Amino acid sequence: MGSLVKKIKNKIKLFKKNEYINKLIKNGNFINIEKKDLKYINLNITGKNNSVIIKKLSGLSKGIVNIDIVGDNNKVFIDEGICIASSLNIKIGNSHCNYLNSKDIEIKIGKYSTFESTHISAVNFKTKIEIGENCMFANNTKILNSDFHPIYDNNARQIINYVKDLKIGNHCWIGMDSIVLKNVILKDNTIVGAASIVTKSFDDSNIIVAGNPAMIKKRDVNWSDGAHEYCVNDPLSIINVISPEETIEKIIKNKASICRFGDGEFRLLQGKDIDFQKYSQKLQNALKDVLQSDDDNIYIGINYHLFYPLFQMRNKNAFWVKNYIKNNINNIKTMLDNKKIYYGCEFSSSYACFDNSYNHEQHFNELRKIWDKRDIVLVHGKGIFDGLKYNIFDNANSVVNIEAPNINAFEEYDNIYNEVKKQEKNKLILLILGPTATVLAYNLAKDGYQAIDIGHSAKDYDWYKKGINLDEDINFNSFFKPD
Repeated sequence: MGSLVKKIKNKIKLFKKNEYINKLIKNGNFINIEKKDLKYINLNITGKNNSVIIKKLSGLSKGIVNIDIVGDNNKVFIDEGICIASSLNIKIGNSHCNYLNSKDIEIKIGKYSTFESTHISAVNFKTKIEIGENCMFANNTKILNSDFHPIYDNNARQIINYVKDLKIGNHCWIGMDSIVLKNVILKDNTIVGAASIVTKSFDDSNIIVAGNPAMIKKRDVNWSDGAHEYCVNDPLSIINVISPEETIEKIIKNKASICRFGDGEFRLLQGKDIDFQKYSQKLQNALKDVLQSDDDNIYIGINYHLFYPLFQMRNKNAFWVKNYIKNNINNIKTMLDNKKIYYGCEFSSSYACFDNSYNHEQHFNELRKIWDKRDIVLVHGKGIFDGLKYNIFDNANSVVNIEAPNINAFEEYDNIYNEVKKQEKNKLILLILGPTATVLAYNLAKDGYQAIDIGHSAKDYDWYKKGINLDEDINFNSFFKPD
C-alpha cells in the first residue's frame, strides 16, 4: 500500500512540474529536459526568454539539480552524462531588493562531470561560467562568479572588482569545501586541494593548487576517478599488465602469440552466454586452460584499464569500464595470478577505447608492423569486412581468408582448426572470431604457429580512417555490437 501511495505522489509531483514548465514556456522561456530526468530537476524561474537545456543525465545520477533564475535572456546548458550524487544548485540573479534582474548570463557544464553537493552562482550581466568535460566536484564546493557588491577605489572612484568570465577546463577536480571565485580560469587537469579558495587564474595545466589564497603546490600531475587504482592494499593493485603500446612492441620483437580475454570471455568463464556465443562446458574449460597457461611466448591479454588509470579513454568507454569494474572485479581477480605478466588487449581497439588526445595514427602504424610484408591467414566470421572501406592488412605480402560462422563459432571449432592447420607454419595467423579466437590462438601457438587474436582491429582502423564519431551513443553502441 505504501509503495502505491508513493507512486501516486510522484505522479502528482511530475504532473505539477510539467504544468509549471508549460507555464514557463508560455512566458517565452525555452525548456528542454529529458522526461525521465524531470523527477531530478527543480526549476524556479522568474523572467522571460531564459533557456534551460539539460541533456540526458547519467543513469547513476540520483541527486537533485536545482535551477533558480531571476532575470531575462539567461542560459543554462548541461551536457549529457552528468552525475549528481547529492545536489547541484545553479543560481542566476538574486531576488534581494539590492539587485536588478540579471540578464545575458550563461552557465555551461560539459559532459560527464560529477557533483557531490555544489553551488554555482552568478549575478553580473553578460558574464559566463563554463565548466569543461569530465570534471569532479566534491562535497560543499562553490563556484561564485561575483563579489555581489562593488568595491571602489576611493581616490580613483572606480570599481576595482569587475566581473568577467569564469572557466574551469576539462578533467579538473575541485576538492571538498573549496571555493572558486570570480574571473578565475583553470586549465585542463587542475586539482584544487580541499578547503582552498581560488582567487586568481593559473596559466599551467596538470597542476595542484591549494591554500587560501590557492597557490601551485605541485606540477606535472594528473588524476583519475577510478577509485580501484587508489586502494593500494587491495590485491588487485599488484596485477601486472603491460600497456597496449608495449604489448605491440613485444609481439613484434618476440614474434609472440596473444590470446585476448575481454568481458565476453570472462562472462563465459562464469558460465554465462554472450550475444554471439552460447556457453558450453567445453568452451569454459578451454578458456580456463588458456588463462592458466604459462608459456612465455603465448601472451594472455586482459583489459589494461581494469588495473591502471583511465587516462585518455573515451568518456563512454571509461563510464563502461568503471561500472564493469564495480560489478565484476572480484570475480575476475579470482581467475588471475598476481605472479604472472598480462598484456593490454586494448592494443586491438585504440580508436574505440581512446579519445582524440591519443595518437591513433602512430598506434596503427605500429600495429601494422606486426604483419608488414608477411604472408598472413585471416580467420574471421562471414561478412565482417562488408562495409569496410579501409584495409588495415593492405601492407601484408599475401592474404588467405578462412571464413567461419559469425554466431556460435566454437561449435565448429574442430573444422576451423583443421582448416587453418593446412597453412604453412611460416604464415602469420590473425584471428577475428570472438572467444573462439582466444582458444584458437592458444592451440595454434602450441602447434608452432604465430597466432594473434586481433579482435576489432579491422573495424577500428576503418572507423578511424572514416572519422566516425565514437563519442555519439549510436556509433559507440554500433561498434561493439556483434558483426
